[in-house]
Amino acid sequence: SEREIKGLIGELIFLSTHLAAHEGIGSAVKCWDGPNDSPQDFCVGDVAIEVKCQLGTTSACVAISSEHQLFSQLPFNYLYVVTLGKTEHTPEAVNLLDLVAGIRGRLSVEAPDALEYFNDLVYEADYRDDERYRNFSYLLVNQKMFEIREGFPRICPSSIPDGVQRVRYNVSLAACEPFLGKPAWVNLDV
Repeated sequence: SEREIKGLIGELIFLSTHLAAHEGIGSAVKCWDGPNDSPQDFCVGDVAIEVKCQLGTTSACVAISSEHQLFSQLPFNYLYVVTLGKTEHTPEAVNLLDLVAGIRGRLSVEAPDALEYFNDLVYEADYRDDERYRNFSYLLVNQKMFEIREGFPRICPSSIPDGVQRVRYNVSLAACEPFLGKPAWVNLDV
């Protein structure tokens, strides 16, 4: 679905732009836990990062798929939100085929030992090399990162009554603004 396509695009943008610059592309791929059904998409040392992607034409909120998604045992937790705008397939556009091909190309040169692992991850994320993904091209409009700490608008597992599981809810991005923050190695100006 387009929702899943956008979600994967958001994760791959974070991996290829921010995490690869910090860790190197091979190590970045090894930090990607989203396709393995981990509650957070990335674990980088003592930092957990959840990635969300939205269209600029939708309401300014993100869907949270469980009470664990914004709650990690790691000491530092962040929510990275990518805003996309639909466009035609142009050289400036972002789409799954080009993102995956770009990461594969970098891996084949810089970290060939991680290429098979990356291919396994995108397969687990239900990605297949398919030209129809070109019908889903976007411009990167905005990216923000929020530090998930005391007071952040979220549901914590400890606050849920016994017997209630797999809570789904939306978080208003306006309510997240006071929590703008990022690890020092993330450059949101790129």
